[in-house]
Amino acid sequence: MTRYGKASMICLALAWLLSTTTQADPNEHQEGNTYKTVFPLTVAPYPCVSIQAKGARILLSRNELMTLSAGNASDERRTDERTAFLNRQRANKLLSKVSSQQDGFGCAMSTLNNTPDDNDALYVAAYLLEQGKAAVMRDGKRSTELRITVSHSNNQCSGSENFLFTDGKMFFSVPEWVV
Repeated sequence: MTRYGKASMICLALAWLLSTTTQADPNEHQEGNTYKTVFPLTVAPYPCVSIQAKGARILLSRNELMTLSAGNASDERRTDERTAFLNRQRANKLLSKVSSQQDGFGCAMSTLNNTPDDNDALYVAAYLLEQGKAAVMRDGKRSTELRITVSHSNNQCSGSENFLFTDGKMFFSVPEWVV
């Protein structure tokens, strides 16, 4: 195995190990982390698609997903088109996993499974959340969250994009590669 192959294996092992450990207190600002306050949508974006998160539902605009899925980015190698290219694929995957069943908010429910292919579609939810183009309904409440925090953690090999309620509890997270 080459020197680079060993380094890649070490990074993958570290990423896996870190993803299985508990998260640090998100209220403690740590070196390498960035924090951003986001103001999500204050009403459900009808027609909507609902994704179950930890202690919440993320409500995405079906129209916004349709717009992303119809994107025309064709060259994934160009930096300026990469996000649009990935969001097109991910939005299409998410839309293909929408059931006719509705949740308590009148949104069509996603049927994503815990598989790598389905989990990739969650990045489009993270993208829309960070842009303030999604609503967040905390379990047990009938009103949307007015403010959330997005934390980008970085441990030099991998990281994560964490979405937190104002009380610091994480409700959604996606891994990020840093190297």
